[in-house]
Amino acid sequence: MTETIELPRIVRFWVDTQICIDQRRCVLEAPALLRDRKEKGGPLIVSDRPVTHAQTLEVLNAAWVCPVAAFKVELEDGSVRDSNDRTVRELGKAYSRKTPA
Repeated sequence: MTETIELPRIVRFWVDTQICIDQRRCVLEAPALLRDRKEKGGPLIVSDRPVTHAQTLEVLNAAWVCPVAAFKVELEDGSVRDSNDRTVRELGKAYSRKTPA
């Protein structure tokens, strides 16, 4: 039996290019929504709104692995979260132990 992780609804996400250090760890975590690019300034965002459960998990994990909290996630309640946020860290850890359906 696969455990379903309860997720917050993500309105949109973005990368703060002023603090991004271009490690591209987020690209590895959210390949459906992000692409690598050669220029500095963060990843190329293909879509800033996850549609599926799996994409939502990818976005949260991408935020979690960002070492400088440049990856920002806006939730339905208007709050903005990043890797400094406890909820994002906990969901990222949970996702890293599970294979999304």
